[in-house]
Amino acid sequence: MQESPSGEQGRVGIQVQTTSFAVAPGDSVTIPIVLTNRGLEADVLTLAVDGIPTSWIYASSPSMSLNPGQAQEVSLSIQPPHSLEAGAGRHPFRIQATSQLAPGQVFEVACILTIAAFAEFNSELRPQRVEAGEPARVTVENRGNIPLAYTLAWQSPDGALAFEPAPTQELHVPPGELAMAEFSAKPRNRPLFGGEVSFPFTARVQSADAQVQNLSGEVASRALIPAWLLAAVLIGIIAIACLSMALILWGGAPEGAPTEPPAAQPTDEVEQPAPTEVPPTEPTPTQPPEQPTEPPPPTEPPEQPTEPPPPTEPPEQPTEPPGQATEPPGQPTDEAGQPGEPDRPCLPVFGLILVPALVLFKKRRL
Repeated sequence: MQESPSGEQGRVGIQVQTTSFAVAPGDSVTIPIVLTNRGLEADVLTLAVDGIPTSWIYASSPSMSLNPGQAQEVSLSIQPPHSLEAGAGRHPFRIQATSQLAPGQVFEVACILTIAAFAEFNSELRPQRVEAGEPARVTVENRGNIPLAYTLAWQSPDGALAFEPAPTQELHVPPGELAMAEFSAKPRNRPLFGGEVSFPFTARVQSADAQVQNLSGEVASRALIPAWLLAAVLIGIIAIACLSMALILWGGAPEGAPTEPPAAQPTDEVEQPAPTEVPPTEPTPTQPPEQPTEPPPPTEPPEQPTEPPPPTEPPEQPTEPPGQATEPPGQPTDEAGQPGEPDRPCLPVFGLILVPALVLFKKRRL
């Protein structure tokens, strides 16, 4: 047992069994102390501790009244918290006692409190879903009371992702502080067609004392050729094909294409052949002349001209008989001769292809 110095008058005596104590954060240690009134009259003695936070300390009787020569045992408990506030290592402190009759005098005993080390950390992945090639971060908070090193590793099933920088890093974090590691990931093989594809991965954080935390995340990537582009190209091809067919069926052949003459329309009248010679210049009588009662006298044949008449150019060949109404080629008619509705063979084909393409496009977007 140890006693404090008696001072000038030696009014107070402090006795402890040992001056070295060990405790783990969150646990408590109890120190038995014997206080003695060595004065010649009754006194009030007060117990205190210096060197460690008062929030850690609990005394069964911090103050007591003692008669001359009377001694009393007091229990003193010290409980450091389970946090970085209770730093690991040796912490010197002093147990003190004061007298009410002599407040200027302090009687104390020097002691050592050894706090054990503990390791605790928290890790976090932000964001948990990241686009391919975009940076992501792993933060590590050291909640222990000693500095620790942490090993970070990233891995994906079947090695589908490539990580940058190297898939393993190391962080040294002091107690109560944060450290961060940044990385990015890309798929090794992107699909050629399709929409968005997700690649899962795991970030593994391991402390020096073998504590492990696994953080799950995923990398979102897109195909080289998106599905909506294929649908748009298909719809464009169908639209161009239908437009071309419509121009051919409704508006005739495109400009510059060879055309065939329209077929002649059947008529009730007999088609007259085109004249090949110049018609006579003398007008023809509208009414037949009266028949002579007597036969006309014989007439001499007219003299033959000495020179043939100059050749004349035949008139232009009429393209269609006069008075015959023409209709535009390709215009369908019904039995009564009225123009009918044009055929639209493209519309059903266009609908049969367009509707499934639009449904596929909406499903891909969802």
